[in-house]
Amino acid sequence: MKLSESVLKKEQSIKLSSERETALTLFTNTKYAYEILYADLPLWERTARTTAYAFDHQVIEVDDDDVVIGRYNLRVYDPEGDPQAHPRKTLEDSSYLFHLAFSELLDYISDNCPEVRGDFLETGLHGDAFWNGHESHSFQKVLRLGWQGMRDLSERMLSHTKDEKKRQFYQGLNIVIDALIRYNDRYVQELERKGMTGPAEICRRVPRYPARNFREAVQSVNMVYFTVTQDGSGTYGPGWLDYYLWPYLNKDLNEGTITMQEAFDLCGHLLLQMDRRIRLNEEMNDTVCLGGSHPNGEPAVTPLTYMFAEAALQLDITCLLVYLKMPENPPKEYLDFAAHYLAAGRNRGQILNDTSIARSLEYRGVPYEEALSYTTNGCMEVSCSQSNSDMLLSGWHNIPKFVEFSITGNYCLVNRKSYSSLHYKGLSAFRNFEDYYTDFLCETRRIMHQYFDCIDHWSIYSSHYRPTYYASSLMNDCMIKGRNMHDGGTRYHDYGTAPVGLGMAADSLFAIKKAIFDDHICTAEELILALKNNYEEEKTLRLRLKSYPKYGQDNEEADEFACRFFNDICEIYESYENHLGGCVKPVIFTFVWAGICANHLGATADGNYAHTPASHGTTPASGSMTQGVTAAILSNCKMPMHRFTGGGSSMWDFDENWINEKLMGSFLKSFLSLGGQMFQGNSSIDPETLKKAQENPGDYLHLIVRVGGFSAHFVDLDRSVQDDIINRCRHSV
Repeated sequence: MKLSESVLKKEQSIKLSSERETALTLFTNTKYAYEILYADLPLWERTARTTAYAFDHQVIEVDDDDVVIGRYNLRVYDPEGDPQAHPRKTLEDSSYLFHLAFSELLDYISDNCPEVRGDFLETGLHGDAFWNGHESHSFQKVLRLGWQGMRDLSERMLSHTKDEKKRQFYQGLNIVIDALIRYNDRYVQELERKGMTGPAEICRRVPRYPARNFREAVQSVNMVYFTVTQDGSGTYGPGWLDYYLWPYLNKDLNEGTITMQEAFDLCGHLLLQMDRRIRLNEEMNDTVCLGGSHPNGEPAVTPLTYMFAEAALQLDITCLLVYLKMPENPPKEYLDFAAHYLAAGRNRGQILNDTSIARSLEYRGVPYEEALSYTTNGCMEVSCSQSNSDMLLSGWHNIPKFVEFSITGNYCLVNRKSYSSLHYKGLSAFRNFEDYYTDFLCETRRIMHQYFDCIDHWSIYSSHYRPTYYASSLMNDCMIKGRNMHDGGTRYHDYGTAPVGLGMAADSLFAIKKAIFDDHICTAEELILALKNNYEEEKTLRLRLKSYPKYGQDNEEADEFACRFFNDICEIYESYENHLGGCVKPVIFTFVWAGICANHLGATADGNYAHTPASHGTTPASGSMTQGVTAAILSNCKMPMHRFTGGGSSMWDFDENWINEKLMGSFLKSFLSLGGQMFQGNSSIDPETLKKAQENPGDYLHLIVRVGGFSAHFVDLDRSVQDDIINRCRHSV
């Protein structure tokens, strides 16, 4: 089935209209409301009325060819320099309430642990992060109840409680929902003004009232998507889209009130409208999950699964990521389609293994039936659908840099100075590997837990200044408890950060074990000197270090050590408990950080020169996959997937002139059967073409590449990210 010409024309009109500049109003309006209009109100009411004011004053825009109505207005700016240069970037407008909470966090860090944004940031141990978002909400609740039904429910709960905090939550929610209804009514008025009576009639019904059919459900989903994003000031995806929309479409098809072509076109329009929110800044992204399993484990693949996935294939969207959830016993047609989706999807696909991911959530303590309802958002951050607070990804850590400091005794090979804020004893202080490794883990734990403490305070300040009544009400248990998501409302209050470069770090530690303590080919002092010299005078030593087995070669000893290392890093996460009894989850992917990490890395103990890009997710380092992709996948699937509770992404780049659907399907089936979690199979563009695109970007605007958790047009990426993609290992015969 092909998308209709009207959908493709809409795609082109979005590309043109996205070049316009639109005023940003959210921060300005919320600052004015909070500081001036409602300054004398109690904090709970002040924040609620500030949020309501923002919706009351948000710009309403409708294009004549809009089929799905509503969008979040963003401003576009030209990069400095050549006005013809690509890309144009999107500026996300955040609420002033977000700013207030974040300012409190910065004050806390400055007073209690300045090294977190001082030395640790300077040396590249982690990024300047502390984000929120990366969660999916209960769109089903709005589809089932409508905003009016949610307000009625809140009013009933308010009338039956004397708990003052609950009363404040319900009253705050009512204030915001009233504003949302007024906001939607302004869309109705604009549609009527433009003579668009059909869309006006749909918007008059939803999302104020429950959706009755597929058309109304699609419209409701879109309006909820971008309003909840404004309330939470982050990335919040539509989640398991086909699963909760299929009952509406199935009913309509059975009643003959919609055709398959009409439904397919609506899928295309919805994807386009959600994608346009962030389409000009491809580092911001939300996720749609399709397929998967019912709570009893049976496949939940429907015709709507294929419609959304096929629509994504036919459209040029990258910011809205469309991923396929693979049940334990998938229909052959679906498994074959997944291979097609990867091979033909222009490097935009990722396959999620239900069995492996559900097992990791069970390890976290989630019942199996609930675990199968998981979704991902952002790049691939895993959580129980609608059940986790919105700090599921709040930072990243440069794990190979931790290893570097543990070797040198806190001396930075790049900055050429020592840091007293770090407390590693240094490799020279030890006479056996186990003592050295224990010191590495202890100090690494201290540093990472300090960062986790900062996230914990970020959550506490968020509960006060950004209670996000609306976004919280769409999380499981918040309405029942009468608490916002950071005040104990959500079912799970887990945080997450990304440990980047695990494969590279494992290789370095294993090389130290072999070279220094087992084989005695050099002393600790000689290795440290070689690293300081970037192996300029120690080429023989470097080659001997490179010759040791690596994670990714299906070598039993190297893989056993890598598995131990992955387990130990996961244990550091699991050993932290936050203020609401939640944990911190390892979200194992790399995003754009491979090159950023490389900028801070000196030479590594596994024989790499300085500034080698960090390995991606759970994937072995590019330079370590010397025995082919089969050996690399076998190594990867030996890792403790059940402990990757925030998700463990692997990325396999194949030579585009070699890979095909049959081969892709074979690798995918092997990966799934071996228990891998997330499979990104890329038809990688040859390096020479990419180098030409660097020199003449205007001629290569069509090239889409997989970056590391998200996809993007190659010419829009920073040079360091482009270089990382060019230099990656490309598997072939």
